[in-house]
Amino acid sequence: VDSDYNLVKMETSSPNFTYNIFSNEDSLHIYYDSILVIDANGHNIQSISLNDNNEWGRLKISKQEEFPIYFEDYNFDGFKDLSVTRQISQMANIFSSYWLFDSKQGEFIYNDQLSSLNSPSFDSLKKEITCSYKSGVNEPVVEEIYKWANNKLVHLK
Repeated sequence: VDSDYNLVKMETSSPNFTYNIFSNEDSLHIYYDSILVIDANGHNIQSISLNDNNEWGRLKISKQEEFPIYFEDYNFDGFKDLSVTRQISQMANIFSSYWLFDSKQGEFIYNDQLSSLNSPSFDSLKKEITCSYKSGVNEPVVEEIYKWANNKLVHLK
């Protein structure tokens, strides 16, 4: 690891991994670059890049904020998945990147469909994803509902 990077160690039991988060900083921000996923035996499972050169760029967070990483079952398969909040807009719309845990491969797989949703909330009882967001100041709230079918999101409403 480059000596310019700091290591932030996070431990969670979802699903029994340790997450080493690599970052560097300036006077105002912390720039998060990658997450190293380590299993319970101390083996490196995968490295997840947080530097998206195409869409978001480097993940930059104010030093006053906590690292926006979350572990939930986003596809309702019984395994905890991983998300990182990328941006909260002035309209309070939330944009995140999502990696779904693939139990066959034993690693997290980036999901383009889920990552493209605006402000999703997850209902594990209905197994639905609802997106409620505003596209403009004077615009009404838009609500969309999605469901998983064959590992793909299907737009219901």
